[in-house]
Amino acid sequence: MSFLKIHVFESVTSTNETAKAFAQKGAQGGEVVIAKTQTAGRGRLNRQWVSEKGNLFCSVILRPEIEAKKATHFTFVAAVAVAECLQKYLKEGIELKWPNDVLVHRKKICGILLELETKADKVDFIILGIGINVNETKFPPGFLHPPTSLKLSTKKDIDLEIFQKEILESLFHWVQVYLKEGFSPIQKAWQKRSVVHGQTVEIEDQGQRICGKGMGINEDGALVIETDAKKRIPIYSGDLVCF
Repeated sequence: MSFLKIHVFESVTSTNETAKAFAQKGAQGGEVVIAKTQTAGRGRLNRQWVSEKGNLFCSVILRPEIEAKKATHFTFVAAVAVAECLQKYLKEGIELKWPNDVLVHRKKICGILLELETKADKVDFIILGIGINVNETKFPPGFLHPPTSLKLSTKKDIDLEIFQKEILESLFHWVQVYLKEGFSPIQKAWQKRSVVHGQTVEIEDQGQRICGKGMGINEDGALVIETDAKKRIPIYSGDLVCF
């Protein structure tokens, strides 16, 4: 897969919505939407994503020939790709938080939002949205876990155009790895950076809280936790609220 076309906008409501509209009109896998700002940027569970200039907001259209149940694998593909790219700028502290965040020293720097449409039990298209705090230095209050940016972490201004190119190159490399070798190398790469491996964690899902020791992710991308009774259970949805 290579870059077929990159659509760049000054401002959109959200890059995911724009990419979805392109995909519904027949855009091919590998097309990318990038915006300098978003007026209605959102993350997982429709949470607001602050979308000021100087940061990265992009969505990639993918059309892999896979079962719909495997689509969530691409959230982990994106997380591994972002982490690898950040390693060029940061020597340490890059961590991955289930299910869709990239952290630097326990502070959120990137969120990933995957959406898809299906035909029967197959993927029609995936929209893989990536938001990265690049040159942001001030954040509004109210975050459960404090955010950070690449500029705050490196104490340097980041060339956004170069960084965008590096992110997309890393992403398409890992997409190729997945398409050729399956989820196993992605799973291994993700778990090497997991913030919860071996740690006591607490997950909140629909008002219920589940506690246990984080044991990594399984072949479906579910978070596996070990209870006090030494029973391992997969968690398919929820928020990691304590780790």
